[in-house]
Amino acid sequence: MNSYTQLYIITLSFLFGMFFYIFAKYNLWIIKKLKPILKYIVTFIFIIDVVIIYIYIIYKINKGIFHIYFLLSIFLGFILMNKIYPKLTNRINILWKKFLKKE
Repeated sequence: MNSYTQLYIITLSFLFGMFFYIFAKYNLWIIKKLKPILKYIVTFIFIIDVVIIYIYIIYKINKGIFHIYFLLSIFLGFILMNKIYPKLTNRINILWKKFLKKE
């Protein structure tokens, strides 16, 4: 695997970690209303789906060669999104309110 492919996959893994955080927040929002056993089932299916999607992406890009620093990149993307998500949603809400007032 050449360095271009590695850099591409590390960047993609980082972005995947950020999207995983957003999907996990959405999943949490969905399962709040469910019974406890359904919460476990839906969460299990969600995790399995996310893992299958990531493995499919890795397989399509570099024939399934997986390195541990790809996981580190996903983890860093998840942590970064955990830090900036509240600020980002607050900024979007402020801009949305300004946009609605103009109309």
